[in-house]
Amino acid sequence: EEGALAWKNIKPQVKEGETEPQKLDQGQLERTLDKELSKALKAFQASHHIKQTGRLDKATVEALNARSDQRNIHKLALNMERLRWFPREPGNRHVFVNQAAFELRIMEDERIVWRTKVIVGKPETQTAVFSDEMERVVMNPYWGVPRSIIKYEMMPYLVNDPSYLDRKGFEVVNARGEVVSSSTVDWWAYGDKIPYDVRQPPGDDNALGNIKFLFPNSHDIYMHDTPTKDLFKQKVRAFSHGCVRVENPREFAEHILGWDREEIDDLIGSGRNMEFGLDTRIPVHLNYFTAWPDASGKMAFYNDIYNRDLRLEKALNTIAVAAN
Repeated sequence: EEGALAWKNIKPQVKEGETEPQKLDQGQLERTLDKELSKALKAFQASHHIKQTGRLDKATVEALNARSDQRNIHKLALNMERLRWFPREPGNRHVFVNQAAFELRIMEDERIVWRTKVIVGKPETQTAVFSDEMERVVMNPYWGVPRSIIKYEMMPYLVNDPSYLDRKGFEVVNARGEVVSSSTVDWWAYGDKIPYDVRQPPGDDNALGNIKFLFPNSHDIYMHDTPTKDLFKQKVRAFSHGCVRVENPREFAEHILGWDREEIDDLIGSGRNMEFGLDTRIPVHLNYFTAWPDASGKMAFYNDIYNRDLRLEKALNTIAVAAN
């Protein structure tokens, strides 16, 4: 592979009278890693589904040092174990998300009928692996801000500026369902038990975009649109708090609802918050496969963004030791 070959051609210098090569210091690395080599490294990183930095970061060094055939065989074994956990009857028509590939597919009779890019949870707020059924689609959704975000991300602003939520366009709702001004709430009087909900009304800046797809579950995870479209240009798309952001949500809605695009656009264009139940629930499978066939059927290998391969390997080895 071009990047690996380019790196292997760099020979550490051996000083006279020494048998071991001297390690390159940072200054030598900077002089050695020229534009051409950086370009080759980016090509190598792309082929290994690593963030294309053009630099010798930790993930790149690990990939360069690995024996690709041996590593891929090992990945296959781990993912065969994961396949044992996958439902035997996923549904003739179902939604399949591979978090490691940042991809969503609609499957019918074991064929891919539609696919799109997705954004999944950050390593510290990982998307869970589970199966459920899609029940509803919401146009122009409200975003109910999770308690963790209120506590850790909004409260630091509210302590100095109680009107912060009002200015940012959020609504504060009391226990009776009434919208009250953010500035009237003594936010620090309740500790962790804040008796108010915070929500963002429908609009172009709404964190959920114009549409969301609900499959109620204990993880409080769903799929939705997003106003931050530029993030889909990234190779590694782990940016969310756990929910799955869909690059082409209106096309997704066409397939899920069976409606034409004009009808969906008109409903969203109205700006009104509307919810529609599905006539037939659709199975949804959120998975994590670091080895899985691509759209052409060729086996593809993906970066272990959540370090789950390592934990799975440790668990399997522990079982093997216990069995012996």
